[in-house]
Amino acid sequence: MNRQTMLLVLLLLSMSNYAQAKCELSEELCEAQAEYEGVDGSLNKIYQEILVKINSGGFDDGLVSRDDLLKTLKVSQRTWLRFRDANCHAYYTLFSGGTSRNLDLMVCQSEMTKERITFLRKIYLEGRVMGV
Repeated sequence: MNRQTMLLVLLLLSMSNYAQAKCELSEELCEAQAEYEGVDGSLNKIYQEILVKINSGGFDDGLVSRDDLLKTLKVSQRTWLRFRDANCHAYYTLFSGGTSRNLDLMVCQSEMTKERITFLRKIYLEGRVMGV
């Protein structure tokens, strides 16, 4: 892991620890927030591992250039983040009259992020074909 990546990881961890220590929400919401921050950190870690694999030639035996892999991964990730946020906002709106809507929003974000982690790990790190 290069120095910049290590500094970013340490910064994210310290921010997460600070946020957990300073959570002023209900206990249930604080736990949901901590859960989301944890899976979001895991998503960032998986994404960085994929970037390292691409940049180190881990896919050079294929027919696609590193530049194309990096470009499509970045577009895919940015698009997925917008989709997740819009999808969870719709979910939040559905429950906007209820008292658990904020918890529902964080649970939605966490669950979708876990699914994204699984997808990225299978496809990019394990080299498994979808549906198999």
